[in-house]
Amino acid sequence: MSPRVAYIGLGSMGGAMASHLLKQGRELVVHDLSAEVVARMVDKGAIEAPDAEAATRDVDIVSICVPAAHHVDAVLDAMRASLRPGLTILVHSTIGPSEVRALADKAAASGAVLRDACIAGGGSAAARGEVVMFVGGLDDLSVPVRELLDQYARVVLDGGTVGGGAALKVAINVMTYAQFAAASIGHDVVTSEGVDVGVLIEAWKQMGMFGVTVEQFSMILGLPAEHLGGMLDMLRVQADNAYKDLSLAVETVDVSPVEEEWVAALRAAIPTFYRYEQAKELHQ
Repeated sequence: MSPRVAYIGLGSMGGAMASHLLKQGRELVVHDLSAEVVARMVDKGAIEAPDAEAATRDVDIVSICVPAAHHVDAVLDAMRASLRPGLTILVHSTIGPSEVRALADKAAASGAVLRDACIAGGGSAAARGEVVMFVGGLDDLSVPVRELLDQYARVVLDGGTVGGGAALKVAINVMTYAQFAAASIGHDVVTSEGVDVGVLIEAWKQMGMFGVTVEQFSMILGLPAEHLGGMLDMLRVQADNAYKDLSLAVETVDVSPVEEEWVAALRAAIPTFYRYEQAKELHQ
């Protein structure tokens, strides 16, 4: 029999991942603070749980996708009465490695297994089951859990020890935001000389250094805010995520003064490389 699965946290990524499981015919219990998003999942065939404890009670695997470590901790506290041996908890949120280990210890006190299973690729990839997943303690997970991970993702990468998946995700995000900032500066350099920014993008592609995420970001550089419509909300969320992830990077390792200065500069550049007054207002 397939393991029984619950999904807690049905935002952009969580909702897309949960929807994919439903399309694959999985029986899925769901919970979120938003009654509206839960209702949409129920319309797709999910089973509603009134709270996190009820969602956890009769399942084998719980996926959690909430914004930050303190949210995961709050969910874990709400699940406490249903934590037990045989239950596996997968944390898809972007949090720090040490935070993962503290949460894993907390779950282990009740016999449950908690692992970091961080995700990258965006909501559209999640809806297709094509995210890239970074998992800590992958070798310790049962075959049914690993099969679920394969259903979520096109690639599952082994982060080694517990917290290793979280470290990979934080590192990837720092590298991505650095490319965003570089693309923004490059845009200004070429346009100041009247060069078509499309030629810059093509040059970067020809050098084999242009990833899909950076390409998508580069397409909006220079567009007036009024032409972006609903994308502005996405950019605000992305800016907030960048601040959080860069802070996690500094907290994860004992960085040198030069490295800390570089991360601080990148963090300070975020409103600039989004180049919209709405983004600038986020952190004033």
